[in-house]
Amino acid sequence: LAIYARSWELSHPGDLVVGAGISVVGHNTRHFIETSSLFEHKSPIEIGEPTTLSSEMYRFPNEGVPAGSDPFRAWLSQRLLTASRAAEMASSGYVAPTPSESSCRFCKVRNACDARVEVNRI
Repeated sequence: LAIYARSWELSHPGDLVVGAGISVVGHNTRHFIETSSLFEHKSPIEIGEPTTLSSEMYRFPNEGVPAGSDPFRAWLSQRLLTASRAAEMASSGYVAPTPSESSCRFCKVRNACDARVEVNRI
């Protein structure tokens, strides 16, 4: 979600993403939205159940509790940094394997992998 949010900001100069949402689809579909402290809604609008996960979990480095900045923006920054690091590691050749019987079956380097799952078939 953070990558989509930042992509929107970059492709629409002057726009600032002030919320990100997710829907849980099943027998009872629920919509959730995490909003920035910069989001001002003057009248009630039905855009999803508000959540406060970012305010409880994220802040910029060197900030105390409570965070002095916008926790939503801190979440956005942290998720983008994590995605950037994962892409950098993968492009440099390091990929942490997640072995399983089904994934190892299709892996091209399974014979040289120390983490592979071997299936004993009789």
